Amino acid sequence: MSYIDKWIDEIKLKQIKEIEILDLTKVWEDEKTLIWKAKKVFNPSPFYPIYQYMDYYSPHILPLILLKKILNMDNLFCEEFDNKKKYYSGLRTIDKDIKRVYGALKNTQTIQSREQLVSKVSLAMIKDVASTEDLYPDHQNIVFCGGKDSLNILLIPWRKPIIVVSASPNFQLVKQFIINNQINVSEIIELHHEPSKYTEIEVLSNASLNNLNHCRWINQFMSLSVKYPHCIFWKGQLGDTFLTNNWKRYRTLKATPLDFFKGYSRLHQEFIENLWNRGAMWQGAHMSNLRLATDKLVLSIYHGKEMVKVLKEMDLTRCIDTDIRALIGDKITNKKVVYPKNNPSPPKLSREKSLSSPSYFKEIYSRVTKS
Repeated sequence: MSYIDKWIDEIKLKQIKEIEILDLTKVWEDEKTLIWKAKKVFNPSPFYPIYQYMDYYSPHILPLILLKKILNMDNLFCEEFDNKKKYYSGLRTIDKDIKRVYGALKNTQTIQSREQLVSKVSLAMIKDVASTEDLYPDHQNIVFCGGKDSLNILLIPWRKPIIVVSASPNFQLVKQFIINNQINVSEIIELHHEPSKYTEIEVLSNASLNNLNHCRWINQFMSLSVKYPHCIFWKGQLGDTFLTNNWKRYRTLKATPLDFFKGYSRLHQEFIENLWNRGAMWQGAHMSNLRLATDKLVLSIYHGKEMVKVLKEMDLTRCIDTDIRALIGDKITNKKVVYPKNNPSPPKLSREKSLSSPSYFKEIYSRVTKS
């Protein structure tokens, strides 16, 4: 049996969990369940994907297609596919019968000082890690690390040493960060750029949502998931989007004198909507792809239960006029944290353009489900 056939069979064998009323946050807390059945749902995630087919809900598209036993291609989705774009934005999916559950934040703008936001973010990060450790006390936590967003994950008081994974050109900077700040880790693993050995799994997990030219490390994710059968992968997705001035790049509206008297609510609401239309659609969908491929929880430190409460209250027009991530690191550790002076990016991947296309998904899906 090939690796892709075995992977498909494992997905099919997963038990469907039935419940009367489903809190959708549980979908991204339960590592064993791929499909839930519920008559009512509440509390959709503003970041992690939840897909719906009739009364069935899943963090992935493929298990729902396999449940239906037929791929009903959505022509409108296919028409909107653009290989030049990094991601698809919308509630449609490659299958006409499956839609993404809407989950954009409703924001109150009640946190209006930098100090208050730093304090709440720091505490939320610590609490969200602790609650995950409560659920999975024996799991090995593995942090994929590069810039400040993920470096701050290393500062959290974990109950047992974590494994840190990084790649050039950041690897040496991450290693020095650990030394400079005397962080206790179990192991530091260096990643190396190499062609994917799991292209078919990537294509089926992705379901044409992301441009796979911007997705990397699948070989390492897969090998680590085998080496550590009970593990959780952590990333720092979108931290810089609301903890630095980068949040302004999510806006197109210009500030006017009238906005000052109205508390900038118009500008802030545009940011909240774009956080859903861009961040949740791109990085959120990528987390779903990795989780399905590895059969492991893949979590962002900036999207746990406690952090979402903070996101619902933050007023970035008043709190963020600079990068506050170093302040958060200092708050978590109660001391001055030493950060790298630069944050280089890894080289751009070069892959086949057709990998992300709906036609290629259909071709592979038809082949692996033929039997």
